[in-house]
Amino acid sequence: MINISLKPNYKIGSIFKIFLLSSFLLILNSCGEKKTEEEHEEEKSETEVALTTAQFETVGIEMGSIEMKNLNTIIKANGYTTVPPQNRADVSTLIGGVVKDIFVLEGTYVAKGKTLATLQNLQVAEMQEDYNAAVANIEYLQLEYNRQKTLSEEDLNPRKVFQEVKAK
Repeated sequence: MINISLKPNYKIGSIFKIFLLSSFLLILNSCGEKKTEEEHEEEKSETEVALTTAQFETVGIEMGSIEMKNLNTIIKANGYTTVPPQNRADVSTLIGGVVKDIFVLEGTYVAKGKTLATLQNLQVAEMQEDYNAAVANIEYLQLEYNRQKTLSEEDLNPRKVFQEVKAK
């Protein structure tokens, strides 16, 4: 058996009282510090601005009552807008080239068949020349066909020549 003895000068009640008193002082001291910190936080509020009378007059702020007003319908802002996918169109060409002129701005409404831009490409010029030569050749062959048909109907030339022209 272990025997624990306390000194006769210290009683359990007096130790308990000292413990309670020191705990109370510690709690009281810590509560006081929180109040000073909260006061400092309130002073640092970023949403409030205090103006002096001189600043108020310099800026030209006027006090008035609340009233209904139409604000400007034009809003000037930096940025960009996007279009929903169903309202977007991609334009492409069958041939490559250098864009020479652009006739519309981005976002402008265009109708079907409107010229949007012109391309410069040597292949296009060559294709245009070939097309013009083919149109001229068709006109020549049509005239030759009509001439040979007339001659064939009057039996002035052999049918073989007419059939050759017709085949062309």
